[in-house]
Amino acid sequence: MAGRLGFDDPILWVNDPVGATTLKVTGWAGLYDITDDWLEAERTPAEHARLVRDEDAFLCAPVLVVVVCSPGLVATQSPGLSAHTLVRNAVDVEEYRVRRPRPDLPEGPVAPYLRARFTDRIDVGCAWTPPRLCEDGEPRAGQARAAGGWSGAAEGGGGVVVGPGPKDRRRCCVPCCSTPMFCRPHVVTSFTDSLDPIKLYEYQAVGRPVVSTPVAGFRDSGDPR
Repeated sequence: MAGRLGFDDPILWVNDPVGATTLKVTGWAGLYDITDDWLEAERTPAEHARLVRDEDAFLCAPVLVVVVCSPGLVATQSPGLSAHTLVRNAVDVEEYRVRRPRPDLPEGPVAPYLRARFTDRIDVGCAWTPPRLCEDGEPRAGQARAAGGWSGAAEGGGGVVVGPGPKDRRRCCVPCCSTPMFCRPHVVTSFTDSLDPIKLYEYQAVGRPVVSTPVAGFRDSGDPR
């Protein structure tokens, strides 16, 4: 396919470490774009072993440059790879400030959290404790955590799991929400410390205050909100 397209000397952009195999087979030069420290993520032993193997393969692959999105990744990536270039995440600010029709969310004030339900990122108990605190002012830490998984915690804490939706739901949700603040209930681990959270830039784009656990990006932003 590359030959038919006239790609005589292509440079392959790689985000998933599995791309090391393609570089090895083809001999193409590569740009390795690292957005997460997957070796620190919670994965099965087999998946972790595959990630280690693929990361090691990059030491022998013809990689021209390694791009990382966070200072944490600069500090932790293998010194055997090419010199790292830091390119932070960002959002199109004007796009996030456009008022769009309200997406398929419950009526009334909502504080959306949009992303896949990975337990190596989100603190399930923490996520659903704030609605309980708002009901009667009494702390009930741990109750949501004991509710039994993501959906059980959501239902017990006043949340709703809406499931997957259209790609533009994120841009619709952020400006339309009637809540006076946003939440970032992530666990604080070596994995989340490798991230440069796009939500920080989304929330800043619409000028809302944020209540967050002390995760990378938010704790270092210097933003008084």
